[in-house]
Amino acid sequence: MDEDVRTWWSAKTGGAGEWLAIDLGAPKWIEAVQINFADQDANTVGISHDVYRYRLQVSSDGHAWRTVVDHSKNGRDAPHDYEVLPKATRARFVRIANIHAPDGGKFSLFDLRVFGLGAGAKPAAVTDSKVQRDP
Repeated sequence: MDEDVRTWWSAKTGGAGEWLAIDLGAPKWIEAVQINFADQDANTVGISHDVYRYRLQVSSDGHAWRTVVDHSKNGRDAPHDYEVLPKATRARFVRIANIHAPDGGKFSLFDLRVFGLGAGAKPAAVTDSKVQRDP
């Protein structure tokens, strides 16, 4: 979750049941996620006809999970999968659970980005701006 494409997280294998969870630190309103798969040790170069299948889950306590995105049966070739939730949901923990990693690779992610609203104050509106063009 460091926004650096030179680093990634990897499970030991590509087996079903492996997962990655993050703690947002406090309950937040979650509206969308972006999953950037890393394809570590995949045996395909170029276009693949295999796809990631996974479940994206959320939890308030890190123990009871509920699925908000289910691509367990109908995955798609989306190495940077962006999913807008059908309805905003409030949770502290986000987990992606592997069902199938494509092309013999390990279940691995560059980043799992969570989009939504926090509880902090909104920033003030911009009231003064200046544009300077460099000839």
